[in-house]
Amino acid sequence: MKTKHYIGLIIVLVGTNLVTFSITRHWMKQHVLTPAQERIDGYVKVSAQACLENLRQIDAAKEMWALENNKQKGDVPMESDLKKYIPRDVLLPGQSFPVCPLHGFYTIGPVGIDPTCSVPGHAISVTR
Repeated sequence: MKTKHYIGLIIVLVGTNLVTFSITRHWMKQHVLTPAQERIDGYVKVSAQACLENLRQIDAAKEMWALENNKQKGDVPMESDLKKYIPRDVLLPGQSFPVCPLHGFYTIGPVGIDPTCSVPGHAISVTR
């Protein structure tokens, strides 16, 4: 016979009666932990996609900067050099440069090299 391990008790007032419910680990995993983990996993996936789009915007801005300013592979632009090449519709209100949704740090890098994010898995090269 399998023993149930109870991890909690819920007491509910129904009318004038107290009703108690015992919570098992299985119920907690099925109804609380798994749905919460799925929401977290979904947020992480959407955030990685948004970060990837930001990296692509930075890379495109870097290429435009290099073309307009006669720069060569290896030249490194500053964030301030690229701001005018980033479309305003991809920025959140109050932003002047893309920001990783998971608070990673972007490294613009030299022309000819993909920009990077400090969050593992957020990279253009992963998708190419």
